[in-house]
Amino acid sequence: MQYKKTESRQYPKIKRKAGRITVPVSIKEVSKVDDDGTTNIFYEYFLIEVPNRGEKEIELKKELTLKLINKMYDKEVTALLAKYPQREVDTFYKQLEEAKAYIADNTASVPFIKALAAERNLSVSEMANRIVTKDADFTLASGQLTGKRQRLESEVASATTVAEVEAIVW
Repeated sequence: MQYKKTESRQYPKIKRKAGRITVPVSIKEVSKVDDDGTTNIFYEYFLIEVPNRGEKEIELKKELTLKLINKMYDKEVTALLAKYPQREVDTFYKQLEEAKAYIADNTASVPFIKALAAERNLSVSEMANRIVTKDADFTLASGQLTGKRQRLESEVASATTVAEVEAIVW
């Protein structure tokens, strides 16, 4: 299944041809101002082409909208971690574990964050506080994205018309 971002002045419709269905999902109205100051309205959406399995239009639209919601969620969560190499991400749990231990008891053994602090010319206390703060920031951002994904999933499940499904956008 391929996702193709598309833009059109016309509201997109489902197209059926030769055993395939092309479905627009995650439709968003976008205003664009030309150089002469004229405002134009476009519809921005993703086109997904799938085999025609005989589903009702709303069932297909719901299925594809959920897939796109999950794809957008994965993309945004991945973006939160994109500036870190994977090997460093793999150490986050250890950093947080040691940071919390040090904050609770500054005599705790914390070799990993001691090494981090030394390389960065920071005190172990400052390093521990930075780690806990970054973890809280990530937890908040991740929680917001997860909540958004779950809200949209519920909206898709409770939609009773194709128009309601089409109104659901990431």
